[in-house]
Amino acid sequence: MKKSYRMDSKKPVILKPFGSGKWEKEAFAKIADVRDNKCSTEEELIEATKDVDILIADVDITVTGKVIHNAHNLKAIVCSSIGVDFVDIGEATRKGIYVTNQPDFCVNAVAEYTLTMIFLLLRKIPLAEKQAREGRWQMRELLNRYEFKGKTLGIIGLGKIGKLVTEKAKALGAKVISYDPYVSEVAGERLGVKMMGLDPLLKNSDLVSIHTPLADETRKLMGEAELKKMKKTAYLINVSRGAVVDERALYKALKGRWIAGAAVDVLEKEPPDIHNPLLELENIIVTPHIAWNTTEAKKRVRQGVRKEVMRIIKGEVPTNLVNRELIRKVT
Repeated sequence: MKKSYRMDSKKPVILKPFGSGKWEKEAFAKIADVRDNKCSTEEELIEATKDVDILIADVDITVTGKVIHNAHNLKAIVCSSIGVDFVDIGEATRKGIYVTNQPDFCVNAVAEYTLTMIFLLLRKIPLAEKQAREGRWQMRELLNRYEFKGKTLGIIGLGKIGKLVTEKAKALGAKVISYDPYVSEVAGERLGVKMMGLDPLLKNSDLVSIHTPLADETRKLMGEAELKKMKKTAYLINVSRGAVVDERALYKALKGRWIAGAAVDVLEKEPPDIHNPLLELENIIVTPHIAWNTTEAKKRVRQGVRKEVMRIIKGEVPTNLVNRELIRKVT
């Protein structure tokens, strides 16, 4: 039987199980019953979603197959993010549940953040700022660092963010090379980018920036073998997903000076354990998954979520449907 996506006459139930639900309650107060039960475990999320029609999701929660299986009224999982790796897409599709994302909302924010990390690393700004605060002004003589112009930036993943980083980096005088098995040499040439395999990219880059989604083929893409192929003077930047990089291997690479340093906005476990060894190193910048977090991006994502929720409530197909094979099943 084909699934009907039109809501019943009663107000649909919307759940925002992480962060503040204030905006959602204000945005949908007249048309839905909005709940903001905080869920930190799979069991809590299962209990909270039993009679939910629309689940608003993000990396703060994991929507497992078990959660989806037990959410008997669920019509849609609306992700306020680009990536949807925290949702069991297969189970959602089997149950005829829409999964949507926001593919454009933070593209510029993350691209700008990437460049910020590049400059912080190349100029050792965190160290310089620390020394200035400690009154070690004379240390500036030892902070003779590098310009970005003329450096080779290797981009792993040439999607929307990777392309925008490319555009901005080239405007600043950097050379850009890229590894992305889904982008042809011809497409790369149109962007002024030389496409190549992962190994040559790692060997030739002064900086390597990761912009690939998390999938089976990209999980721990950067391990010991890959990090050892990088230049000892090179830097790694990761603003995609933490699990794309093997954290144990990264720790070894930084501790053993296989590479000069790294900047990561994402970790395998968020928030990380307080004793995560990466946090003890001086040649890494760690930020709490904030590359997306700008006033402008927040405004765009809220507008996008509102539009998708309204379409779903009206029984319409969402604009940014991830599991598009469901379209033909809609009545």
